[in-house]
Amino acid sequence: MFDIIPQDTRDDMTSTLHDAIAAVRAGDLERAQLIAADIVYNNPDDSNAWYLMSQLVDSDARRAAYLNKTLSLNPAHPRAAAELAALPSGVIGALSEAPAASAAPAAVAEAAVEEVELAPQPAPAWETAVPPAAPTRPEPVAAYAPPPARTADEEAFVEEVASSAPEWLWPLSPQQVAVERQTTQQPEGEASRPMTPRPATPPTAQPAAAKPAAPRPRKPAPAKKSNNTGLTLLLGVLGLLTILVLAVLFYLLIFS
Repeated sequence: MFDIIPQDTRDDMTSTLHDAIAAVRAGDLERAQLIAADIVYNNPDDSNAWYLMSQLVDSDARRAAYLNKTLSLNPAHPRAAAELAALPSGVIGALSEAPAASAAPAAVAEAAVEEVELAPQPAPAWETAVPPAAPTRPEPVAAYAPPPARTADEEAFVEEVASSAPEWLWPLSPQQVAVERQTTQQPEGEASRPMTPRPATPPTAQPAAAKPAAPRPRKPAPAKKSNNTGLTLLLGVLGLLTILVLAVLFYLLIFS
């Protein structure tokens, strides 16, 4: 942005102005505004400082005033005239009515400082931190209150129900009932007798277990008929044929 300043003009710049330009190139606009305002306050005839101020403001009216002041100090400034002509006509017309460029350098410096101070600053971490929640106290426990006493009608109703209910449904009595211990009294004669052990009775013999009965022999199954009538006849026929064949063979052997 500031490379358009001629070399001969750069040589005339103060070291403070160089610091302001370096701050702008580094992105630290707040520091650049403070340095430029300090230069304008201490050296109001520095046209480069006024031009630098015109580049650090956001208002077109203030930019036009600073550019007009730059041209009044240096009419041959290479960029001030072109940038002033590029601004809206309404802003340029307002310069002739109430020229802001003739404002005192002290007022310009104070305005620049106010812009820096009014810029939104991030809140410190200790302000944005969420405070810890207050410890909650436990709710007090209500004291035990005994049940209200029964009225006469309620007592009468309870007695009536208890008398008609079976015994196993009666409520337990809160009073302790004395239980008499029963002791067996022995006659005087028996008490004086020494205790003699009874003779041990021999164990009774258990009956012998009955022997299991011998298994009964099974009846043999009826034999099946080995031959039937048809088979017998067939065998008889085969026997006769055999005899006939043998007889024929014997005859042939003898008479041949």
